[in-house]
Amino acid sequence: MRTYDPGVFSTLFHTEIGTGLWDYLNSPEAIAMMKAAAALDRPSVEALEEPLMDRFGARIMEDRVKQMCGHMVRQIMEAQGYQVGVQNTKITNGAPFSRGTKYRKKDEIMMHSFRSATDSRLLALTPMKDGSGLPTTDGSRWHYHQAIKGGARISLLTLKKLDDVLAAIETDGHILYRMDRITRAAN
Repeated sequence: MRTYDPGVFSTLFHTEIGTGLWDYLNSPEAIAMMKAAAALDRPSVEALEEPLMDRFGARIMEDRVKQMCGHMVRQIMEAQGYQVGVQNTKITNGAPFSRGTKYRKKDEIMMHSFRSATDSRLLALTPMKDGSGLPTTDGSRWHYHQAIKGGARISLLTLKKLDDVLAAIETDGHILYRMDRITRAAN
């Protein structure tokens, strides 16, 4: 188990709940739940809500304890090879957390797919969600389609090696690909 750097939570950490929370969050069970939440694109603290309430009771509802918990989770997830994805994500389960941070693997590749307004089978892939790297020379308009995570998915969608896709995006800011019909049209 790594050592917690409490920063502004130093006083609270050196209490029974502080050390107990750190010990629990470093358990294999808690780490597995945080990683599962990250894989499902959910805030990591969301997966811990029930176990934390069972283990720490009403103390986990205190704002400062919840803040320290989020601070601890960040250090644990970063030590596990994750980085902050999206902060301040709404959690709708209720208590104790109303917002949390989503984490993603440090080496995870995220791209955004856009459909052509004139040819629904023509798509463009770019790392910029705002579409700033899309081709505009032929007057094409693009509509956001979806986020795509992971090199294997990107290779499969474009039918190209990941290195070739990344090289094309580095050069042009995007790569075009077609999503042709897999099955024949209905009669």
